[in-house]
Amino acid sequence: MNCCGIDLSPNYRLHKVEVTEYMLSSLSQEESEKRAKEERQIILKRNSNFNRGVDLHKNMKNIDVELIEDIPEGWSPFDEISDIGLLDLARSIDNVGLIHPIYVTLDHNGVYNVIIGRCRLLAYIKLFQETNNPKYKFIPSYIIDMNEVDELFIRTMIIESNICFRNISKINMVKSLILNYEAMKMVKQYRNESNVGMELAKIYNISTSSLFNFLKVRSLCNEALTLLFEEKIPLKAAIYLARVDKETQVNILKRYGVSAIKVIFKLKLLTNEKSLSLEKLDKKIKSVENLTPHKTKITVELHQELVNPFLEYLNGFIKEKASRFAGLVSKGEFKYVFKLRYDEEAMEFYANKNIIDKNLLNKLKSKTVAEFFKK
Repeated sequence: MNCCGIDLSPNYRLHKVEVTEYMLSSLSQEESEKRAKEERQIILKRNSNFNRGVDLHKNMKNIDVELIEDIPEGWSPFDEISDIGLLDLARSIDNVGLIHPIYVTLDHNGVYNVIIGRCRLLAYIKLFQETNNPKYKFIPSYIIDMNEVDELFIRTMIIESNICFRNISKINMVKSLILNYEAMKMVKQYRNESNVGMELAKIYNISTSSLFNFLKVRSLCNEALTLLFEEKIPLKAAIYLARVDKETQVNILKRYGVSAIKVIFKLKLLTNEKSLSLEKLDKKIKSVENLTPHKTKITVELHQELVNPFLEYLNGFIKEKASRFAGLVSKGEFKYVFKLRYDEEAMEFYANKNIIDKNLLNKLKSKTVAEFFKK
């Protein structure tokens, strides 16, 4: 493959995770023991790679850019570099040189695949095309032998080396999460679901609760998953849709419509039961048609001199309006009718400088009507 056309083609044939099932009855005891020993060695190698690390810098050389193939499809969740970004990177390399070499894998067929530094490789290709300067024909590369690592290790490298400074859309992140979650469960036999989730949460710098929330989309029907990955429905809608069984998902998409499910407060009501008959679904759809949001949020930003007057206003609002309403509809609990959130650090500064009345703020934090009037 000629790599000097900027649009690198992915190499589909490399480094796929393969799971082979053997009929135990067809293997002799000696063959079974040999197979078990090989599988155990693979697991131990992975365990060593992740816990002790791999020397990634022991083999470096300048490689002809035409011999380096693209990262395998689906291995990187990161958005493509823009034309302007590539131009800026090429200009920087032309001015000061390549500061960090790229990383490539080398398989048993002698094929190189770029795994870290794809943008730098593209910049080298662009510079070589435009200048024909031989120094851009060969790029400094650390070479990783695929006999020493496996796909999971390489994919983790790709994510961890890029996650802090590359753009990644939420949809691409979810795609990558699903792919990496399934791969880790498949090949890291010594880890349970919880540990896999914790590992991925650290890699993607998100909470484990957010991670498992994103992973709920694995239970979407094909139609909904396609709509999500084509960004025709928002992630939040997809997560709610995943609450019901696949047959109900299909029926909601057909009878309620793709555009309608983007209205989350209505979709929440349609998906509060795991399974719905067509008759019951139609009744629910009719019941939500004219609904308005039960609650909403209002964000107010204030100059420090106006904070205390605003708190005084809220005190009157709670006393005259919110407390009365809470008594009627929520047994005196404010959380169902009114919530106050604020920048705690800023409020602490204001209270210490006597800019606000701290006692007033504490009163506004009351959880019930009785507590509010008691303070």
